[in-house]
Amino acid sequence: MREEVKKSGSFAVSLFVHIAVLLIIGHIIVMKPQPKETFFEGKILSTKNVSVQRTAKFQPEVKMPQEAATSPTKEITAPERKALAVDRALELPAPSIAKTPEIVPGEMKVGERKEVVSAKPSRATLDFSSKAQVTGSGGSIKGTFIFPISTYSDWDNDPSTIPNLMNEFGRRTKIKVSIDQRPINFDDKEKIFQYPLIYTNGHSNFSFTEKEVENIREYLMRGGFLFIVNDNAQGGAFEESLYKEMKRIFPNSEFQKVPMSHPIYHIFYDFQGDRLPDALYKGLPPEGYAIYYGDRMVVYYLATGDVCDGWTEAEGSKWPGTRYTPTASHNFGRLSQQSFGAGDEGIENSFKIGVNVLVYILSNMP
Repeated sequence: MREEVKKSGSFAVSLFVHIAVLLIIGHIIVMKPQPKETFFEGKILSTKNVSVQRTAKFQPEVKMPQEAATSPTKEITAPERKALAVDRALELPAPSIAKTPEIVPGEMKVGERKEVVSAKPSRATLDFSSKAQVTGSGGSIKGTFIFPISTYSDWDNDPSTIPNLMNEFGRRTKIKVSIDQRPINFDDKEKIFQYPLIYTNGHSNFSFTEKEVENIREYLMRGGFLFIVNDNAQGGAFEESLYKEMKRIFPNSEFQKVPMSHPIYHIFYDFQGDRLPDALYKGLPPEGYAIYYGDRMVVYYLATGDVCDGWTEAEGSKWPGTRYTPTASHNFGRLSQQSFGAGDEGIENSFKIGVNVLVYILSNMP
């Protein structure tokens, strides 16, 4: 019995061994061998051990056109303060005012050059050195000048009028200019007596008090000057008030038309012909009228042409530094650009006329 058990145990072991051997051989013969994968075995480095060499930043090669490569950048400079290249009389003889003025059209009456002799004002000449210090005359005039505007009528209806005029006056001459930031009234005697000229413009009517009439009379008799511009194309309430008030100041004097031969039209820009060139409007040239104290012009009035609106409407490269500000009287567009307007040429003519008047006044301060 034991022998049989041993034989069966040996048989089982032998069978197991054979089966195992057969499985191994079958695997080798039947199954395809799997390819052996290889892995990179390396040392993992920390960032402290890494030395990264940075490459230069990529810069694309741009080929510029030959013109751009050879033309250096130009620095833009402010416009030089000098007169425009126009024909003008640089040196003029002493003013020679015709004895017989031209006939004044319309309601204006021609009067003799005589004034009311008043015992009230002092005859001593005023000192304007605190507000104007100029040398030379005409095209050679230079110095400093502060420009005031009086607060009558609707004087501030166009805020760019005087800044634009002063911009061009300073740019074209050798005079450094500034504007009095506090417009003045003629009741301030102490203040107005410091200025060689005072500017007035407007559309509407106005009037002076008795004190203002006395102050203006004394101011003009002692060397002062009034530069007045009608902001209407012609006539209107402003002009009516002006005639009335000037009669109160100098009862025996009238506005007289200034002839084209007068130095005021040749002292800087040389205006030729029998009339001034068109300013804001076509076919409605400016006309200048004056009041004299003795032989000295003390009031210059531009009655037609709306020259001050010509200054107002300037803007752009032709007049660097100027600015056009639309207002109630210009909110529909520039008058100079309308069908009846004289355009840029009219604006330029307006500046030339204004510059001539200012140069004449400053060249003839007492």
